[in-house]
Amino acid sequence: MSDQRIHTCPGCGQPVRPDEDYVVALEHDAEFEFTLHQTRRDGSTERRFHVEHFRRRLGGRVFTLVQVQDT
Repeated sequence: MSDQRIHTCPGCGQPVRPDEDYVVALEHDAEFEFTLHQTRRDGSTERRFHVEHFRRRLGGRVFTLVQVQDT
């Protein structure tokens, strides 16, 4: 079963098409205690970025890289 959801890149606000190179990252609230070895908890949000737009931090959000998808 394919993923039919529309993913919007947090870096540019544009859709990430399945045929584009993208990265998958987990979004965390930077206001709460955060460590690089934090395990995934319920409530974390998966985001897709265009490869060139990935940032580890945007505003009050921290993103941890999960996967790089090359098409």
